[in-house]
Amino acid sequence: MKFLLLPLAFIFSWCISCKSGNKISKNTNAATLDTITELNYLPAKKKAVFKTEKGENLIMRYEPDPNDSNQRKDHPQASVSFTVSFLSVENKRCDSEFFDGVYRKESKISISNAPFRTFTTLRKFMNTLQADEFMANHIPPITTSSLRVTEENRNVKINTAYMYCYSKQADEDFHVIIGTTKDSSTATYFNIEISGLPDINDLSFSDLKAARDSFLTKADKRLCSSGYYFFETPKKIQLKGSLFFDKEHFNEKIGPASARPTTAWEIHPVTFLKYK
Repeated sequence: MKFLLLPLAFIFSWCISCKSGNKISKNTNAATLDTITELNYLPAKKKAVFKTEKGENLIMRYEPDPNDSNQRKDHPQASVSFTVSFLSVENKRCDSEFFDGVYRKESKISISNAPFRTFTTLRKFMNTLQADEFMANHIPPITTSSLRVTEENRNVKINTAYMYCYSKQADEDFHVIIGTTKDSSTATYFNIEISGLPDINDLSFSDLKAARDSFLTKADKRLCSSGYYFFETPKKIQLKGSLFFDKEHFNEKIGPASARPTTAWEIHPVTFLKYK
């Protein structure tokens, strides 16, 4: 009888843990990590268990952003004060959810009117992009106020990609680094942007808000700290969005040191995102 009690107790305990919703309960590394409910605490810890608002536990690690937008010339609003009601106010992360950048604002918060083209993988999509050198020397030139040029006027759907990390920017965009594979040793990286929101009456508002809300089911909407926040296990995603060539990032090392995109092309804004 004693022989039967031990297995039954073990099975009962195992079933309870299965229903707990803690997807990392079997991960031996998790037992040694602190649990946090805000990623603003992660830079000091470097690695921790992040408990999302939905109760999911995710192992996260932190990596600095060597090109943080607060220090960049292409985001003058990040370092220049402006006057409102005679008070000097500096633009910072988390001022609101609404986009408050300057560089090519209309392109960043609008959706292309082109039909969608579907790609099974991120790599197949990337193979269709015009060369960065061509775009950087585009005729007519891409300026700080340019609307989408012909090569950018595309909408794409990518059925499979892997989300590695994200960073909150001063203009309220999230830079999200995705990869072609789940294995970092073979992945090629690409930047997509969860845009800061346009005006509530803008035609693109509902799609951009829905994409942002979906992204935030596994990300932290309270994040106000610089740097990139990595999922220990990259998240498989499906996404849609419009193309954007970020000329200001051409030939620069944008993104974290361990997961830098190889192109200045972006999907910006993302209009749909689903974790798979």
